[in-house]
This record gives sequence, C-alpha cells and structure tokens, in this order.
Amino acid sequence: MERLIRRLELLQPALNPELKLSKHPNREDLMKIAVTSQNRKTVTQHAGRCRKFFIFHIVEGQVAKKELLELPKEQSFRESSSQLPHPLDDIDVLITRGMGSGLAMRLHEKGIESVITEDEDPEKAVRSYLTIS
Repeated sequence: MERLIRRLELLQPALNPELKLSKHPNREDLMKIAVTSQNRKTVTQHAGRCRKFFIFHIVEGQVAKKELLELPKEQSFRESSSQLPHPLDDIDVLITRGMGSGLAMRLHEKGIESVITEDEDPEKAVRSYLTIS
C-alpha cells in the first residue's frame, strides 16, 4: 500500500511546480532534501525539536549522496531564531512525520517546501517524494 505524503501549502499552490531544480543554481546537486531522524534510523516527528537530519543530494531524480547532519540543541528550529542564518537554509525540501504551523511558515519564508510523510524509512520517504513530485 502506497504511503501518504502531504505537502504543507500555506494558502497557495506548491512553491515551485518544477521542483526538480534547486533554488541554488551554483550547486552540483539539483536538489537537497533534509529528513528528520533523531534516532538516525527512522523519520522523526516533532521537526522543531529534531537535531539530527539526513541530507539527501538529488541529481537527475536520484539520490547521489546521503549524509547525516547533527545540530547542537541551540540550533534546533525550536531553539533558534528564524531571523538568523540556519545550517538547513540551503535545503529545498524538509520531510518529517510532523511539524507545527509556525515551523511550516518559517520554512516557507525561506523557500523550503514542507512535506509530512507516513513513511518511517528515510530513504523510502525521499523516493516517495521524488515519485510524486
């Protein structure tokens, strides 16, 4: 059975209907997708409190590289200022199992698409997102 992926849209259509291209044209990868994974195994809920993220570099619709980003507590979305630069500012998409409307708005303001998934496996969640996009 196919898992549900729901994009959080803030009173408007998707940020970019041709989302296969990154908002950062000088990068070699076409897209960067961050997935919340506090336990380094599954997609985590509570994106605002999460400090561990898998970063997937997407080239031509395929995962080219996967890395783990671990942030100190003060750089979690919940603890950090939305007005200051953040280590995840250069991602295109954030996939999680849950987030509040405040974080969704913060990401939207930075041009980052928010995606809620039911998938627990980070790689499967990314593949599902790429298939649907």
